[in-house]
Amino acid sequence: MSKDFHIVFYDAAQDIFRIPQAALADLESNALNVSNDNAAAILAALGIDGSHGVKPLEEFAEIVAAARQADLKSRKGQRSPAVPATVDEQPGRVTMIDCGRRAGYVERRLGQLSALVEKGREFGATHISWG
Repeated sequence: MSKDFHIVFYDAAQDIFRIPQAALADLESNALNVSNDNAAAILAALGIDGSHGVKPLEEFAEIVAAARQADLKSRKGQRSPAVPATVDEQPGRVTMIDCGRRAGYVERRLGQLSALVEKGREFGATHISWG
């Protein structure tokens, strides 16, 4: 399973959030997709509770900027630690594989969220959604 971060705008006529048409042309480059576990780590770094939601673009930009600064200060310039890969094999049960993550993963993804905010501005998005 995974979670996506999307740039969106509010369509008042239909009372829904929509991805800008121009962003849909290359959705892979105009969104961020991460595993559920990695999304939880990113949302925790952002100080956001909940596995899905939507925030105004400029508010989200401030949260990401603050998280990037706080992350740097708390790590004293060091990268976020790697998470080792694990395999949970038990007889009669499904095998669960966690691929882990490289050192610096959280910082890299926060940087990508900053870039996504900039794309949102270019495409006229008003919000960021995730879930």
